[in-house]
Amino acid sequence: MSKTLLFFTALLSFLPLTGIAASTSDEPVAIEEDDWMLLTNTTPEQDFKSARESFVKRDWETSAAAVRRAGAYLATEGARAKTATADALQRSSADLKDLADKIKTGSENNAHALDEKFAAAELALAAHYHDLANRAHAAKNDVNAGKYIDRAADSLKAAASWGGEKLESGAADVAEAAKASGDALKEGGEWVVTITGDLMTRLGASISSMGDALQAKDKSKN
Repeated sequence: MSKTLLFFTALLSFLPLTGIAASTSDEPVAIEEDDWMLLTNTTPEQDFKSARESFVKRDWETSAAAVRRAGAYLATEGARAKTATADALQRSSADLKDLADKIKTGSENNAHALDEKFAAAELALAAHYHDLANRAHAAKNDVNAGKYIDRAADSLKAAASWGGEKLESGAADVAEAAKASGDALKEGGEWVVTITGDLMTRLGASISSMGDALQAKDKSKN
């Protein structure tokens, strides 16, 4: 089991899990990385879908709550991220919390505004999980590396979907291959430099390309 300790407070009160008590203190809670991954089995993507569905039904309270949960998740992931991915996660978390406030008060009535924020959040998570997969491999924990590769691929596909961007055939192939590789590693498979290492390089490039596409789309609207 990994000995990496993660520290979090805000997310506990949002976790949709029975038997998990919310923290009543501002003191950080320490948890091992393997346990954290079990607790976060429910990803922001599920909250994003719930938020969008509730928004369309004009259920502002439920929509805002789902967006706020996702924002808390990104803030917590940002707290354990390296500088390169931490900034994007924290920035996206702040955007989601601001969006939740607007939804709750009824000052945001454009569903596409949700899509844009959700795409940015998933992209930040994709880069974060990609980094964590490399770090897990370096720490000789390829089981966790496989879990993070799987999440990175899912987040890349979700970013494309929310952003209204179609993954190019090559990127789509990389995402599917990454999920297959992640599944193999989770089952105890071997990280082969010429295969898994190359795949990680291509997955990173695909995440970067998606970021460029979303940024170009955003600039074209201004």
